[in-house]
Amino acid sequence: GRRPVLIMLGLAGAVLPLPMFLLMTHGHGAALLGAVLLACLGGGVSAVGAVTTAEQFPGEGRLSGLAFGATTATALFGGLTPWLAHMLIERTGWTLVPGAMIALVALGVLPILLALPETAPMRRLSR
Repeated sequence: GRRPVLIMLGLAGAVLPLPMFLLMTHGHGAALLGAVLLACLGGGVSAVGAVTTAEQFPGEGRLSGLAFGATTATALFGGLTPWLAHMLIERTGWTLVPGAMIALVALGVLPILLALPETAPMRRLSR
């Protein structure tokens, strides 16, 4: 089912960003590798998360729920997050701030992912 995949992606999102951002400080090739690995993580979350998010709404209100959630999240985080990361880097001098921010979000989401109901069909045990 999607739940275990999301949990694994959440764990990877908590562990990988800081090392990948650190890797990106070691030249162009390393930066490319770190960015591609993080993009793969983001792609996995997007692919599985989109369906899981849609399942949280009843069929008759699904489109409105998804539209409201997506536009609200984009409005709040789309502009605020890069600004906050830039401000924190300027104030602290720590260039790994974006990786730490991604990891913190992943850690914050893990309890929600653990509470998600599994939607995969139950398999019958046959003898």
